[in-house]
Amino acid sequence: MDLYDDHQAEVNKKEIEDAFEDASEEEVLEEIDSAPKIVSREKEDKVESVLIESRVKRGETLERFFRRNKLSKDERGKVIKAIHQYFSPRLIMPGHRFFFKRVKSEDKGQGSTLEKVIFIISSTRKLVIQRNSDGAFYAKAPQSLTRRFDYMRGTVTDNLYMSGMRSGLNVSLVNQLIRIYSYSVDFQRDLKANDTFEVVAEKFYDAETGYESSGEVLYSSLFLKGGAMKLYRYAMADGSTEYFNEKGEGARKALLSTPIKGARISSGYGKRRHPILGYTKMHRGIDFAAPRGTPVFAAGDGVVRKFGRLGGYGNYVFIKHSPEYGTAYAHLSRYAKNLKRGKKVKQGDVIGYVGATGRATAPHLHYEIHYKGKQINPRSVKMSPQKHFAGKELEKFLSYIKKLEAKAENLKNASESQD
Repeated sequence: MDLYDDHQAEVNKKEIEDAFEDASEEEVLEEIDSAPKIVSREKEDKVESVLIESRVKRGETLERFFRRNKLSKDERGKVIKAIHQYFSPRLIMPGHRFFFKRVKSEDKGQGSTLEKVIFIISSTRKLVIQRNSDGAFYAKAPQSLTRRFDYMRGTVTDNLYMSGMRSGLNVSLVNQLIRIYSYSVDFQRDLKANDTFEVVAEKFYDAETGYESSGEVLYSSLFLKGGAMKLYRYAMADGSTEYFNEKGEGARKALLSTPIKGARISSGYGKRRHPILGYTKMHRGIDFAAPRGTPVFAAGDGVVRKFGRLGGYGNYVFIKHSPEYGTAYAHLSRYAKNLKRGKKVKQGDVIGYVGATGRATAPHLHYEIHYKGKQINPRSVKMSPQKHFAGKELEKFLSYIKKLEAKAENLKNASESQD
């Protein structure tokens, strides 16, 4: 029988957990996540249709994926050929989502017929492959999903990540929020309990499958002790997009204040009793405590000047950003793939992973900023925005954010009226 029962997702979960008893939690979760699941079922007279969702697993070819989802050899060949008109099957990635519509008629026995395949190409587009009356499959040109806007607000109770998730933001939106504020906000010191935030973000929706995805944060505001810090996403004349404050100053600065996500400061800049050497010693950087393997980012655009083992620093990277500024990263467990001396890196590129190499008692990142060859307190560095508007460009931007704020206010009012 090729139709799935209503309880199929639960059946799959139990079967997977039994079959993968010795597997890691990550492997079990991937199997559960990629297992076929009923999305909807409709019945009219003697005809029943069912929509089944399934995701591609790691190491799975499109042919193998379709075989797992019970497409016949003939169907597999025809559907792959139809997809190839608009999308190379070689670009299918783990996590890509497909929906299969099967139709069963009581007059035609137990078997079902595959009528449609819906392939979610990206968070904003889908490809529909439809069966003809003669049994052939054809693909329609990729279609855009419906774009909507969401207003979300919340209060900080512990940290921005968990508070954002509790307020309805998903992982993608929370990560965007952290990234765009990471240039100017010290999440350990500036953000306090009971501070609030609000976000307007894109949402893309497909009515046929019920699929939803988040797009970009368009507007956000962090209400801190010093007042509201507002940021607006803005498309510039060259097609690139950046975030700017209400004065038209870019959020992006030359160096990130925190080159690691979700970490806490375990040791600041200044004199301290060294945990291994046992005597008071100047600590010329900031330590960020984080789990082993946490990605470490390049704080700014630059060139890798030092790379390798360096005494008590353990695995070490030094990046030169300008004639005056450089940054150092120590105690790494390993380096990013293809990192080497002389390599150019961009701000936000992963350069390594948190570890405890060298003189370290626990996994953490030791981060330094060098100015004219000397280590300085990273918290004392005040970086200017990389971009800012003036003249007619500023007028155009101010006109845009006025409309965006009006949209945010309307969404806010609508949200409050539903509460």
